[in-house]
This record gives sequence, structure tokens and C-alpha cells, in this order.
Amino acid sequence: MVNPDIAPLLDRVRALIDSPRNRALYASWPERIDPPYGEFGPAYYWFPRPVNQNGRIPYVLEIEPAMWHRVLGVDLQQFYTEPATYLANWLRIALYRYEHFNADVPLTPAIDIDFGSVFVQSLFGVDVIYAAEEAPWNGLEPVWKTEADFASAKMPDFHRSGLAPLAHRFYAELSALVGPDFRVHFVSWRKGPFSLLVYLRGFEQLLVDLYERPALVHAMMRFVVEAMQQWYAERKAFLGEARFGPIFLGNDEVSTPSLSPALYEEFVLPYEIELSRYFGGIDYWHSCGDTTRLAPLIARIPNVHMFDVGPWTQLAPAVEVYRQVPNASIMRRINPIDTVMMASPEQMLAPLHEVRRVCAGVIPTMVMYDGLNYIKDWQADLEKIQQLDRACHRILHNTIE
Repeated sequence: MVNPDIAPLLDRVRALIDSPRNRALYASWPERIDPPYGEFGPAYYWFPRPVNQNGRIPYVLEIEPAMWHRVLGVDLQQFYTEPATYLANWLRIALYRYEHFNADVPLTPAIDIDFGSVFVQSLFGVDVIYAAEEAPWNGLEPVWKTEADFASAKMPDFHRSGLAPLAHRFYAELSALVGPDFRVHFVSWRKGPFSLLVYLRGFEQLLVDLYERPALVHAMMRFVVEAMQQWYAERKAFLGEARFGPIFLGNDEVSTPSLSPALYEEFVLPYEIELSRYFGGIDYWHSCGDTTRLAPLIARIPNVHMFDVGPWTQLAPAVEVYRQVPNASIMRRINPIDTVMMASPEQMLAPLHEVRRVCAGVIPTMVMYDGLNYIKDWQADLEKIQQLDRACHRILHNTIE
């Protein structure tokens, strides 16, 4: 049964897409850019190189699904498993963000299929755990416990492995529900090879392997790199698109102290360089961890569209490295707990002033607050997020400086 809310929600989005305010939000991003970025949606993975016109630094507030469960009553198990529920709530969330925040996220005729952080791991057999109040999680049990497990591993099937059947169902049903004037973006591969191995092998065992079984680590990295290449080749053919994409390397575990610069250079960097050359570039390189000491090595990856500078990475040294990379931009992500949910007003403002001081006029920059969630009282926490939005608008949009 079709959700009766979908048609009115689609009409509301259609009515607002060409509004003066929505057109103004597009000004923070390039007017002309290769697909799929010309129709990017609310997920920040799609954002193109930011345009810092007149000192304006665009920002995005990524509110966690668990918060949307409380604000809008979204049943997250249904959201991630039922296409009609997903679409209705995708549109509700997009409209709420547009109507309640100043962040630089325009409404667009695009729906991004996003299963959270669990999709790629599922293709290799890692369990997925659902709950009504939380986004999906992967099971903690690794699938390559022994070398024999790895030796018997098969390449993921684009249509049948893990959550792939659900992805194809979502793509078909959402495309039928939205009509020809909206575009549905098929799910993408949002894991870097080392991060993926953490789930397949187990983090502790993988770190031991770096020292005791280096040849095995290289073999496993080779396997997942080739799996990613094969999967994207099939995705490109399935969609009939001219380019690979979006190519997003999510690498939270690529950080110090887990990986020293020497370990990163030996076991990870060569494969990320290979992926960039194969795909013709990396759209977004991401790590939540501290990459301050890794930045000069990460900068060797050719044709990276946007470098992530996460909450534990020192901003000024990272900018000094990445500003020397041709055509590079950065996403500065800021700690959502220490500087938002548990912060004093002064603590909330300090990282925003730092971004303006360090980045403005130096490198194309956007600011991201992800992980914005409830702590104990979701209404009070939502007010904190609204305070943050006002502060970002005042400082990053340069209305007082």
C-alpha cells in the first residue's frame, strides 16, 4: 500500500525547489558540475567543492537518525527496510531541515538511498542489526576469523549479496514512487579498504596481523580493493552512467595512534592511490580520527576532491598540507559533544572562529557537524542544535564579521 503522505510531500518539495531562498542555498556550491553532484541531496557525501563567495563558508548539520526518531517519530527499522516509509520520512526530514535551519542544504529533486554505515560490510557476510529507535549496526562477529575463512571468501554479488537485494528493491520502488522529475541515487560504497577489513577481520586481530602477518594484510587489502572496483564497475553498467561515483573512502580507523605514518604508508596508502587512479579520483576522503601526522601522506593520493579534517585533527597543519594540493577542498568536521551538546556558549563558538581564521581565503572549505544526537532530553538537545545553527549562520555566513 502506497503511503498517502508521499504525494503531498513531493508536491511541497517541488513547490520550494525554485523558491528564492532555495536558489540562494545553491550559491554555496558550483553551478555546473558533473553528475551526480548537480542533484545532490541532504546526505553530505554528495556535496561538491564548496564555493566561499564573499567570505561565506557553507555548513551542514547532520542530525542522527535516532534524533529524528524522537523529533518526527520515525520508526528506524521500517525506515531502513521499507521503501515507502523511507521516502516519506526522507522528504519529511528534508523539509524540516529546510524550514527550521539556516544550513546550506537546498531542497533538490533527488533521493539518496543510504543504509547508514552497514551496507558494504553486509556484502561480505557481516550481520546487520535493526532497531526502531536507532540506525542499523553491524554485528561484532568478524567473518574472516582464520586465514582459511579468507581463503574461501568470494567476491560480493552485485545483486544477491548482503543488503544488495534490498538496495535493488529500494531503487525500483523509489523510482516508481517519485516519478520522472525526481532522481533516485543508487546506494554507494562508503568504506575505505582498511576500514572494511576492521569489520571482516576484527580490529584487534588486524592490528596484530600488521606485525605478525604482513603478507596476509596485503592479500586482504588486495581482495577488498578488487571487490570495490568490481562492484563499482557493475554499478556503473547497471545505471548506465558515464562515470564512477560517488567515490567515498570512509576510513575512521585510519588514524593515529592505531596506525603510525609508516604503517599507513606501507599497508593503506598504495591501495588508496590505486583506487584513485582506477576511478579517476576520490570524491571524499574521510576519517573521524586524528590524521594530523598522516596528512602529508594522504595528500599524495591523486585527484582527491575533498579532504576530511575531523574533530581530532589539528586544523592549521592540515590546511597547510591540503592547500598545496591542486583543486583540493576540505570539510572541517567539529566535535558534536564537546563543542555542542555539552558545551558552554564560548566552547560552541571557538571552533567556528578558528575555521574562519585559518581557512577563509586560504582553501575552499565547508563545515560539518555530524553525530548531532540526543543525550538525555531530546527537546533540550534539539534546542542546543538550533543554538548551533544560529551561531554557524552568524559566524560562517559572515553576517557579523
